[in-house]
Amino acid sequence: MHDPERRRAMDDCDEALQRLAVRLNELCQEGEAMTVGEMDGFVTGLLVCAQIVPPSEWLPVVWGPETEFESIEEAEATVAALIGHYNGVARTLAYEPENYGPVLEVDEATDEVFWIAWIRGFESAMGLRPETWEQIKRNDEQDVTEAVKVIHALYAAANETSELGDKGLDLLVGMAPTLIGGMVRDLDARKQSRGPGAGERLVPGLPGAAGEKAGRDVPCGCGSGRRYDRCCGAH
Repeated sequence: MHDPERRRAMDDCDEALQRLAVRLNELCQEGEAMTVGEMDGFVTGLLVCAQIVPPSEWLPVVWGPETEFESIEEAEATVAALIGHYNGVARTLAYEPENYGPVLEVDEATDEVFWIAWIRGFESAMGLRPETWEQIKRNDEQDVTEAVKVIHALYAAANETSELGDKGLDLLVGMAPTLIGGMVRDLDARKQSRGPGAGERLVPGLPGAAGEKAGRDVPCGCGSGRRYDRCCGAH
């Protein structure tokens, strides 16, 4: 019997996320794009950080430095899908955190939950604002301290450097999806009480999200301030 949070897996996700997963898988085969689980950990790490990271900085990290889109429409659709997922996680954490669960890929044959990609994506997000995360780690509030312990324990297990014995490691791995959900809620609760509000975390819609074509002079929806065809649309 699986914990409910373990069922926030790809077979339970909406069609938009399913399509994004397929697209990211295609980009993975072409270059260094993140998997959907890694991407979910990445955007979640961005959202629980006390400092806002602009999309113009984090979007290229998701699809990798070597990715080249075949058309502006393809780039536009990919960017819109990523920002749509980011906004969805932001809304869940802000307005119904009790319903938050990580998106994890599952082996259909064995029902094994692949949480390692998620935690590595979260680690990548932390790497974008290391000084901010060092401040978070030094926080002495019990919930934050416990959340940081979970992060370190999962990193060590993912990187095969854990000092836990076999039984302890098996228990940690089995509880990983549940631990991730609790860790995220604890960190976000602290951010919500001290950092920017939910509205400031949401990213405006992109040109073409409703089927419109992006013109040359349209500002990019990622927030960079540059023209779309010279920003995300140029990749």
